[in-house]
Amino acid sequence: MPPDTTTAEGTLAYSVIHSDEIDPAGQEEVAFVFAGAGHWLVDGEQVPVRAGSFIRFDAGTVRRPMAGGDGLSFVAVGCPPGGYKPHGPF
Repeated sequence: MPPDTTTAEGTLAYSVIHSDEIDPAGQEEVAFVFAGAGHWLVDGEQVPVRAGSFIRFDAGTVRRPMAGGDGLSFVAVGCPPGGYKPHGPF
């Protein structure tokens, strides 16, 4: 894995995905694309994304991000199914 990169905005951590990825813990995930474009392969289906897109993954799906020509920058958060418990009157 490449080292963290420090920029004027702060430190960026990233990883490189080399093959299909499935979360062995069975997590649901949501990813937000904040720069670039491309697609995710989700159980073999191409789902296009671009800056501003959100994409949600069911637990147990095989998913792999694929960057377009300008790259693909995103942040993803996950949780086991049913793991979120509200803690207030939102």
